[in-house]
Amino acid sequence: MRIEPYSADQLDAVIRLSLQAWTPVFESIQNVMDLDVYRELYPSDWRVSQQQAVETVCTAEDTHV
Repeated sequence: MRIEPYSADQLDAVIRLSLQAWTPVFESIQNVMDLDVYRELYPSDWRVSQQQAVETVCTAEDTHV
């Protein structure tokens, strides 16, 4: 494994990695939580908000990724 500073051309790969890493977590949450509550917390696909969160962090000028 090689850890290196983030560059903008890596954004899509970082998003894909994040979505892949979080998929089992959200599936597990959905399986144990009441479906109506889950839908209230995540009204749209959780992947949308996760992608937005990753993009926000990666593109923030004051953040080093």
